[in-house]
Amino acid sequence: MGPVVSKFAQQKTDESVSSEPWYVVRSKPQCERYAQMHLLRQKYRVYLPLYARWKRRLGEWHRRQDPWFPGYLFVQLSDAEQSLTPIHSTYGVSCLVRFGDSYARVPGQFVTDLKVLEDQQRQFIEAGMSPFRRGQKVRIQTGVFQGRDAVVAHSAQQRVTVLLQMMGRRLKDDLDSAEVS
Repeated sequence: MGPVVSKFAQQKTDESVSSEPWYVVRSKPQCERYAQMHLLRQKYRVYLPLYARWKRRLGEWHRRQDPWFPGYLFVQLSDAEQSLTPIHSTYGVSCLVRFGDSYARVPGQFVTDLKVLEDQQRQFIEAGMSPFRRGQKVRIQTGVFQGRDAVVAHSAQQRVTVLLQMMGRRLKDDLDSAEVS
């Protein structure tokens, strides 16, 4: 995220969340932050939920922030006179999500709850803790065991050891924490 985006991203969630609904915006592929920046410039309240994760690149671990809902972000009108029409032609935006004739909306409480979860997860990562706890049920997202349910046996900042039942046996596997959810 470059310096221009970060300047605008600071404005995104500092405002208090009202009970007004949030509209669901579909971004162009991998353009969530770009759409966010341009919507903020137009004075919309924008929320792009992000989660922090560790990613190994060139043999080193780096912390990344990725969208919780790739391709989607939430927009709230900042006043009663603001229109949704300019959103359709905003750079990085594909469309406003619709169900028939009405725009898809989520309640303000949903966004508030997402912000709380996002803050909790960020605190775990910053403290060097794993968000997984011993005995927690998880689903493996990648690799040979993709889609299988498992139980956390041990977790650390970047690694998690899981136990899975397979063919009447308990198997133990050591995975990157980004590979389970």
